[in-house]
Amino acid sequence: MKYIKTYESINVTGGCHIDDSEEDEPKIGDYVICKDSESDTTFNDFIDNNIGKIVNIIRDDMPFDVEYENIPPIIKKHFGFNGNGNINNRPMRRREILFHSPNKEEVEQYLTNTKYNL
Repeated sequence: MKYIKTYESINVTGGCHIDDSEEDEPKIGDYVICKDSESDTTFNDFIDNNIGKIVNIIRDDMPFDVEYENIPPIIKKHFGFNGNGNINNRPMRRREILFHSPNKEEVEQYLTNTKYNL
């Protein structure tokens, strides 16, 4: 139990939930938690439980290019079809981004809170 982090409140202005306001839009460099609707449950579990980072924004159908690390080989086929040569990227829509923040610790805290229903 010595490794469990103590409770820390998330700065309300730092972490952002989905909202339609322009100031709530994710930016390049923000860390994100996403939810995808693929039929592959292994892929969905990976996306739901890992933090990605926005590396590019394109104003198109899937505008956010999200980079992930340590992708298991079994789900690599779901990544890298953005054409920029980086096979660790996945295009995401705004509605698929559940939480974003420029501070990685806030995103880790959000992930922990949702995982343990805190």
